[in-house]
Amino acid sequence: MILSYLLTGGIDSSLLANMLKQEDKKVSCLYFDLNNYRVEKEIHFAKKASFKIGYPLEIINFNGFMDLMDIHLQN
Repeated sequence: MILSYLLTGGIDSSLLANMLKQEDKKVSCLYFDLNNYRVEKEIHFAKKASFKIGYPLEIINFNGFMDLMDIHLQN
């Protein structure tokens, strides 16, 4: 079984991904690109962490998601 894991590139998610690797878990890492102001930096660290750990990383683009949230919050 392959686990899907949300990897932000931060210390917490990277550390847990590394722990999963040490336990020989099969993992596919996901990063949700919400197109916010930190996205380039976060994607860089998520890619770096997944490469170093040896897990594949899939970046899922949620362009427009924040616009939908703004619309929802305004109503």
